[in-house]
Amino acid sequence: MIRWRDQSRKTALVLFGDSTGEIDWLLPVLYTMKEQEGERLHLIFITQTPTLQDKLGADSYYGKQLRSLGTLLAHDQREHIDYSIIDVLLKADDPDNEVTEYYRERLPEVPVVVFPSGTAILSRKHDTDEHLKDYFDFIYQKTGREIKNSQEAHALWLTTSPELEPMARQFSTPERIRHIGCPRYEAWWMERVKQERETPEHEHNTSQMKQVLFVIRGPHWLYQSAEDYESLMCDFMAEISERTDTLAVIKPHPRQDRNELVKLLSSYDSTKWVISDLSLTELTQNADVVVCMFSSGVLDAIAANKPVAEFFRYHDRMPVMEYRRDNAGRMISIYEDLGLVRNLANRRELSEYFSHSLSNPASFQTDSKILEAFEAVTLRDQSPSQRACDAILNLIRRKGTVSELNRQETVLC
Repeated sequence: MIRWRDQSRKTALVLFGDSTGEIDWLLPVLYTMKEQEGERLHLIFITQTPTLQDKLGADSYYGKQLRSLGTLLAHDQREHIDYSIIDVLLKADDPDNEVTEYYRERLPEVPVVVFPSGTAILSRKHDTDEHLKDYFDFIYQKTGREIKNSQEAHALWLTTSPELEPMARQFSTPERIRHIGCPRYEAWWMERVKQERETPEHEHNTSQMKQVLFVIRGPHWLYQSAEDYESLMCDFMAEISERTDTLAVIKPHPRQDRNELVKLLSSYDSTKWVISDLSLTELTQNADVVVCMFSSGVLDAIAANKPVAEFFRYHDRMPVMEYRRDNAGRMISIYEDLGLVRNLANRRELSEYFSHSLSNPASFQTDSKILEAFEAVTLRDQSPSQRACDAILNLIRRKGTVSELNRQETVLC
């Protein structure tokens, strides 16, 4: 049983779903909290799925980081928790499930803070409620999953960007919403990750070859057809194969079938590609050039000051919240809509992009307009990890219960 005799200590219970994206966002916040509070703050991490539990194995980077900050448990070890010592519940903004409900039922008077599950930008400040309702209705029709009404009461809802205000309003009220940026893109954190996880040169089997990081996602009923996926992968690998001094580092989506990916790549020279599960923070810093299918990896590349482009096909037949139509009627990603990246339409444009960006990547500097858009989306110049930490700690320090918090006009700050 995890129990503290010293009642002056505060304990936070943190629920992770099935993605390391949640951990990527939260780690710099947790480090900031521990540096401020020291032993007065204890963290208990609960992993909900076997997939994430495997990723957090004893020797994994994320597993070691979490264990250095607190106690890491799987959901089936919940009997080891003394719920009377929990002061705050932190959970990702994915829809509640039976695991989340289990802890909420046992902590009815404990404030709940909802934190971003990743760095995806889902909406824009000018999005209408009707636009979001159409998306939620579509998901419900396809899956039977009621997203909008699946969130229980909470004391605070954290988002990465003011652009997500319309999305956050679907789950929360304005006085409970805080836009706190993307802490993982702060310079001090990126440098820390780089120092702690220097990748051995031999891991990518290269000493002289230029590295192109390709952040991909497999076929998905909502985002991408199998035909588009295979066509894009084949065009990309064909282009890489013709460049004798270039290596493709493939970063698959966390939920992607790795065996299918290996099968697809097996027809290409094995010295020309490698699959990596390292964090995007490290991969983008090691890469010379970055190409993304629809991915928030765009933000990681900009944070690392690396050339980045999208190579993807957006269709209006797929009413994805993050797909947009530009003034010319072309379907684009929300990242392009925000001015962060441009999409390459075909292999010819991909080849031109490689020829330009690989010619002298060391001299590359991110365009000032892109940096301006990036700062607006990530709030990086406003020390987001500190702001997120302050928001969470303010709740932990509160003496009030959830019922008392609900009677307040504002939550904190």
